[in-house]
Amino acid sequence: MNPAERGSSTGELVILLPVLMLVVLLVVHVGRLTHTATSLQQVAEVAARDASMSSRHKGLSTAIASSQRELRRSNLHCSRVVVSTEEIVVSGLNSIKVRLACNVSRRDFRLLKLLPSRLEVSAQAVIDRYRAE
Repeated sequence: MNPAERGSSTGELVILLPVLMLVVLLVVHVGRLTHTATSLQQVAEVAARDASMSSRHKGLSTAIASSQRELRRSNLHCSRVVVSTEEIVVSGLNSIKVRLACNVSRRDFRLLKLLPSRLEVSAQAVIDRYRAE
C-alpha cells in the first residue's frame, strides 16, 4: 500500500457514513408512513362497509364509531380524525363514500419533518338494498 494513500478509506467512511445513515432513516420513515397510510385505508374500507349496511340516517354515526374502533384496534396514533360520508350513484347502484382524514402523530416521524403529517383516504361501498330503513 502506498504511504500516501494510508487513511484514505477511513476518510471516505467518515464522509459517506452520515449520508448512508440519512438514506436509511429516510427509507424507514417512508416505510412507516406507507404502513400508516395502508392501515388508515383499511379503516376507511371497514367504515364504508359498516355504513353501507346501516340505515340511511345512521350512516355517518356508524362510520364514525366504526372508524374509531378500527383505529384503536390497529393501534394508529391519529389526532383530529375527521370522518365524512356521502351517498353517490355509480352505474345505477347507490353507494356510500367515506372520507377519513387524520393527523399522524409526530412522535412517529419526528426525525424527518419533510413527511406529511396529515393523511386523507377514502373508501366506497355499495349500499345494501335490504338494510334496515
